[in-house]
Amino acid sequence: MHNKYQILPRNMQDEIDAFGDMITMHIDAGWTPFLITLMFRHISGSEAHRFSVMLDETKRAYSIHAKRVGRHFRSEESRAKMSRWFMLPDFPIFKFQKQSLKASSINDGQHIQGIYLLHSENRLKKSPTYEFRDERHRYTRPDRSLTIIDAKLIDKTPRDAVDYICKALKTGRADRDQLFILPDDR
Repeated sequence: MHNKYQILPRNMQDEIDAFGDMITMHIDAGWTPFLITLMFRHISGSEAHRFSVMLDETKRAYSIHAKRVGRHFRSEESRAKMSRWFMLPDFPIFKFQKQSLKASSINDGQHIQGIYLLHSENRLKKSPTYEFRDERHRYTRPDRSLTIIDAKLIDKTPRDAVDYICKALKTGRADRDQLFILPDDR
């Protein structure tokens, strides 16, 4: 998958640091960062198949959300202000906080997590935190796999947030080729 934000340094930590620098540049330019998590119903099949379904559902949710955030995506100026989602598969890790058994067992705990950057010039009438909660019916449907979208304002440094979403890369559960960025420039 090729896009203009592709990260190509030598080792994993360099890549994660470069990713953090890119997020910081967006924030310095006026973008607001959120941690975004997407959870899904049970998806049968291999881990690769689950990821494929999750990727499709994430793209569908992004498409719905993009239309609520901006308009006229054909103009270069409008495309430059489109929200950005930097997404990776994620898996549960040991925590001292209890996680529900149901949440950690569905799809072996696999879900999608990432950083959502919202441009200061957008059409949302409320924070994405409330948008995804209050307008849930727009994003989730009984016949689709996506069940929850949650966005929380990032209150840590961008590097800490990037480090957090890249934990599956560090543990080898995810591959850097699974990083996907929306909008996709293809």
